[in-house]
Amino acid sequence: MNNMQEQLIVALIDFDEEKAEEVIKQQLNSPNHQAKIAQLLEEALREIGLLWEKGEIALSQIYMSGKICDRLANKYFPSNAKSSSPKIGIATLNDFHALGKKIVISILRTTGFDLVDYGHGISEHELVEKVIADKIEILLISTLMLHSALSIASVVTLFKQKNYNIKILVGGAPFNFDSELWKQVGADGMGKNPSEAIDIINLWLKSS
Repeated sequence: MNNMQEQLIVALIDFDEEKAEEVIKQQLNSPNHQAKIAQLLEEALREIGLLWEKGEIALSQIYMSGKICDRLANKYFPSNAKSSSPKIGIATLNDFHALGKKIVISILRTTGFDLVDYGHGISEHELVEKVIADKIEILLISTLMLHSALSIASVVTLFKQKNYNIKILVGGAPFNFDSELWKQVGADGMGKNPSEAIDIINLWLKSS
């Protein structure tokens, strides 16, 4: 972890949005600054999630960190989204920790993708019903906790039972810790960060 990441983490868990933005602004004049800002936010949120899992910070600090990052992402990643084909959906399955998803949405929209956001804390059955009703063709699922990641297997099974053809791209801490987990739950791909997600989606579009 570099000094800039440490500064951002401290600012976030102290609810110091002004300081957090000062850290972000240090990247504005660098090449490919949006990708670097995205990486900063992602890594900070991942570390904050780990601190919470260890019991070192409160749930309120995670919540407020997410709110601050959401505002910063919306500010520095203005949406250029247009209707995309195929239709893409995104959800945080079971977890009520939607920080990673918000960053993914913001960054994908800057590259021209539009997404149907199914929110966070959604159950497997509810997600499958809504995705089918909306005729989604690519579904991104973000998770923070292992039990939520494992429940993706139920989503895959439900789609198969309904004979619904869909590509499922997963991401989040459990998949970063275990590089084979996405295969175990039956997903079609795994992105460690929004940039990888974009690359995978583009690859699927080219091969379709």
